[in-house]
Amino acid sequence: MFPDSAVAQKFKLSKTKCVYLIDFGLAVYYHKLLISEVKESPFFTLCFDDSLNPVLQNCQMDCGVRYWDVKRGISKVRYLDSKFLNRPNSKNLFEKLLEVLSEPKISLETMIQLSMDGPYVNWEVLKFLMEKRAEMGYPDLLDIGSCGLHIIHGAFQTGMESQKEWCLKKILKAIFYLFHDSPARRDMYMKTTGSNVFALRFCATRWVESESVAERAIKIWPNMIQMIKEWEKQPKSSRPKNKSYETLVEFYQDKFVPCRLEYFRYLAKIMHDYLKIFQTDRPMVPFIADELEKQMRKITGIVLKRSVLSETPTPYTLIKLDLDSEKNLLPVDNINIGTGLKEMMKALSLKQEEKRKFLRECKLSAIALLKKMQERSPLKNSVCRNASSLSPNKMATEKDACVLKFNNLAESLSKAKLLLPDDADKAKAEYDQFINFDCKLNCSEFKKFDFEVDRVDEFLGKYLQNVEKYSSLYRIVMIICTMSHGQACIERGFSVNTEVLDPNMEELSLKSQRLVYDQILASEVKVHELKINKDLVKECKLAHRRYTEHLSARRDNKKAEENSLKRKSIDEEIVLVKRKKQEVEDTIRDLKKDADTLGYEAEKEENMTLLTKANAFRLAAKEKEETLKNLNIALLRMEKSKEDLK
Repeated sequence: MFPDSAVAQKFKLSKTKCVYLIDFGLAVYYHKLLISEVKESPFFTLCFDDSLNPVLQNCQMDCGVRYWDVKRGISKVRYLDSKFLNRPNSKNLFEKLLEVLSEPKISLETMIQLSMDGPYVNWEVLKFLMEKRAEMGYPDLLDIGSCGLHIIHGAFQTGMESQKEWCLKKILKAIFYLFHDSPARRDMYMKTTGSNVFALRFCATRWVESESVAERAIKIWPNMIQMIKEWEKQPKSSRPKNKSYETLVEFYQDKFVPCRLEYFRYLAKIMHDYLKIFQTDRPMVPFIADELEKQMRKITGIVLKRSVLSETPTPYTLIKLDLDSEKNLLPVDNINIGTGLKEMMKALSLKQEEKRKFLRECKLSAIALLKKMQERSPLKNSVCRNASSLSPNKMATEKDACVLKFNNLAESLSKAKLLLPDDADKAKAEYDQFINFDCKLNCSEFKKFDFEVDRVDEFLGKYLQNVEKYSSLYRIVMIICTMSHGQACIERGFSVNTEVLDPNMEELSLKSQRLVYDQILASEVKVHELKINKDLVKECKLAHRRYTEHLSARRDNKKAEENSLKRKSIDEEIVLVKRKKQEVEDTIRDLKKDADTLGYEAEKEENMTLLTKANAFRLAAKEKEETLKNLNIALLRMEKSKEDLK
């Protein structure tokens, strides 16, 4: 394998050694390195999300951290830890989050944000965390809403599903699964239609990314109709027997299906730009407001009058628009549905009533989408809107607006107790000086800044880092750049989990491989170029000892569990024996009492039969006493066995 190295040719590494070198050597070193960087950071944001682990068959909660690297002067996003739960309710998730921070002793005080997606259970976790911070005397966390990427997907889904008759999710799934894992049907499809193009898989959690799925569905829809007609000619026994086929039979005569799919594709294409831009680990909070505003203006342009849009110059006025007022909305016949859909509708030669009905549905769908964006949009949060004052492009082109927004941002951070009031005032003055002198002096550089490629922390750091006169301003830059703009890093981690997972894999191995993989990515070098220093070698030398200690601890835990089960079993036996002992004691007492009564009556009446019965009762009581003695001995043995298991 290594013909150019005599040393490498003699190198041997068993599977077990490889595993414990990763788990107890590399992962330990890289985790310590990460924790030391996080602790040095003046602020950090904790990100979390959970999903099913199919190997361990429980819920895996992955946690990431965005922090400020004080040595390089940039913000970083790294995988931190994973926790495993059987019941992922809000209380359990909160407890596991605290464990993620408490085990490496990361202080809650320097945490400024909790990044998450939008389910109710996550908002409960945030509530618990805020209460915990209040108890400890820490300030509230900054809030710019839940993950913007999830909001875009969710709003688009809401819009598409608002029209119950469309059933696009049902149709897109049906045309894929009808031929999925069915070679015979695929062969029949190719022979009947002369096409080897099939549907793409629809993802029900990432609607916007299904633009290509809808495009493919439009292309093959005539083939679907042809196949359904062919099957319907055949006897029932020869037709597919599944829900996908039933769905297509229900909709294949609906001439509006391609039109609905084209409208789906048209809106998805508009919204996909935001996803493409923000699926990155670069600090992007200063650009959220502008990009979301662009997205909303494109979609509002479908249903709103131009005059209304011109009267909403700011992101805040945009999210406050009344979408239920007909005076703000375009007439049904004038909504902007895209050239492709217009041409498709012309080719159908629709009646005016049919056309207006479909356009009304499109209008209602766009309104439902916009309402969801208004409800969940980060634009509702002042920190998000005012963070755009740190956009280099806007600094160069919109100086007055930026000064006003930065002043509001500084006051918001002061209110959140991340800045002292005097530092906030100082930062305002520093920003005013920076934008009027440094920015003006380097105006061409600020205008050329491209946030899709360049890093805003690096760019502003060139002018602000280690410059005493801009210290308060730079602190605000660090805070905003340490905030999270979405869950892209966690979502990518789920894909990594899928690649890493093996049958019978343990939790420790999964976490260790994730840590090592994440470090390699963060190093931005090839694997063979990673620096091997003395500390790394030292940790790897200790790996075998840690591994043996781990095995010993696992054996001890296993033995403790077995002993616990045995003690439980003995306790159950003791309860049964004590119950039986009580029954025997009661029987002896009753027998002796009855024997005395019969003896007294026999003597009084001189009746030998009663005397015989009395003696029989005394004999039975004596036998029961022997049984009681054996039960007492058994109890003593069980108590001793239980004591030995401790």
